[in-house]
Amino acid sequence: MRANGKIICALVILCLIFLINAVNLSTYFISEDFNQLPALGQKEPGFFFKAFYQDYLREYFPGYRENIIKSGLGYVRPIFLMAIKLNYVLTGMNPLGWRLPIVLMHCANSILIFLIINFLVSDHLMALVCALLFALSPTHPANLVYISGGLTDFLPTLFYLLSVYQFIIYRAYSSRRYYISSVIMCFLGMFCKESVMVLPLHIILYDQLWESLQAGKLKFKKVSQWFKIDKGKLLTWSPFLIILGLFLAARRIALGTFVGGYGAMHTQINIQVKLIQMGEYIRRTLLAAPHDYHWAFGPFDINFVNHWRASVTLHEGLIALFLMATLLTPLLLRGFRNRQYLPLMGFALLWIVLSYILLSIADALFLSPRRTYLMVIGISIMLPALIFSFYKKKVALFVSVGLMVIYGSYQWKYNTEWREAGLKCLQIVQGVEAAARHYQKGDSVILIDVPMYHKTAFVFWGNLDSALRKPFMSSEVFDEFNFKNFSSDEIKSILEQNPGVAELPQLKKLLEITPLTRPDMLNRNEKPPEYFMGLTGHAVHLLRWNDPEQRMEDVSEEEMRSFIRLASCRPEASKG
Repeated sequence: MRANGKIICALVILCLIFLINAVNLSTYFISEDFNQLPALGQKEPGFFFKAFYQDYLREYFPGYRENIIKSGLGYVRPIFLMAIKLNYVLTGMNPLGWRLPIVLMHCANSILIFLIINFLVSDHLMALVCALLFALSPTHPANLVYISGGLTDFLPTLFYLLSVYQFIIYRAYSSRRYYISSVIMCFLGMFCKESVMVLPLHIILYDQLWESLQAGKLKFKKVSQWFKIDKGKLLTWSPFLIILGLFLAARRIALGTFVGGYGAMHTQINIQVKLIQMGEYIRRTLLAAPHDYHWAFGPFDINFVNHWRASVTLHEGLIALFLMATLLTPLLLRGFRNRQYLPLMGFALLWIVLSYILLSIADALFLSPRRTYLMVIGISIMLPALIFSFYKKKVALFVSVGLMVIYGSYQWKYNTEWREAGLKCLQIVQGVEAAARHYQKGDSVILIDVPMYHKTAFVFWGNLDSALRKPFMSSEVFDEFNFKNFSSDEIKSILEQNPGVAELPQLKKLLEITPLTRPDMLNRNEKPPEYFMGLTGHAVHLLRWNDPEQRMEDVSEEEMRSFIRLASCRPEASKG
């Protein structure tokens, strides 16, 4: 009966995740998907042996910003790279072939959370609620739809959870095969992503703080036992610590640093920054806060405190009231009704603290919700443990379902926004390719209003050039034309700084010679106009993204003249 219960719970988790994510399974590629997936998928097998060399970052992110390349920072993720290569061999560049494994990994992670909690407290209902809260977290769409993000976080988390689960079983039953499997999962996870670096510490602290001799009776050890370490435990922990040492040595040899990724230059011990960072991550995970890329991708200022969006939306306030009413109020009025869940709260708190250690080391500038994937596990265990500690089971289930409905509805909402972003990418790529068929090689193509982001989702950021190449285009369109990208506001600003422009040909010429205001959009050093001037039939074409109609279109002469008229009507010109 218990086995049947586990199967039913696993099926519930599986069905709910697929139901809420089915709309995005075939959504087009987004942002870094355009350069990471084909760039790595097309590499020869020998490339993966170079994962520990200094030129690794250049190969991993072709054309990435020079200031980062020169800093010698990067990643050591050979397992992750091989997973991308394998997926590319099996599915090519079919979006479904990339997104289906991500959704399946999310299902596996959610089911593993169910199995871990059920093993610790022997309670199907509690375990199912924890797993579903995790599965429905509104922070996940950034991983579920954004392939490069999903693979980066879901795969190492899968290894992390497998290692923890098997170590817990090993401690309960002294089964050597579970121990060996836990060590292997730790190795695979560590060389999949650096977030698994905290796993050895996680295992050591679990071993020291909790009694786990019998399944279903998780309880704290006596405080006097917390600091007692025998030789047997040291031998048990040593393989995990050796793996960590090997990983740190590999990073040191390859990158000259023990910690940090390509954003490590922003890592700093700044209490104000870290506190605000913590506040933002809490907003993401507890209040379903929408991510605001308008400030995050403005000027690259590492002092992001000045850009922090402190205002709270109405729905965040309502969710906060719900949490206070269902969690804080009973805590203040009557305390813990069921104290058997206190060890589980400690287990969740440890998970949250360890995952935040990683977040605090990460680049402070990019507060992407996809970075919270590991932290959300701890929060998804903590919330039900609190709810079931305050209420009787039926009431606790009612409150938990209410929270799941709230979180699930916002995951659906943000999923939809990422899907819309993917559709924009598809229409832009197809629109540029269709227009390019009528141009002559060497022409300049000025793209107008191609978006960097859409609401809470990426569109193009530093990857537009990759989307204009094979395999997304039938030819290497980006190398055949001189591409630039400006927003309408940028064009108006350029005209204001050049008051002599009065005719459309002059405007086209001006845009052609104007340096890119957002070089990261095209992720390259700009080619000088002279590079193309010697080619026969050189012309300048203007293509604009029409957002209401979701298509690329040639800019009409009347529209460009309206830009000129608006710029000529600025206050300084009127005074003259």
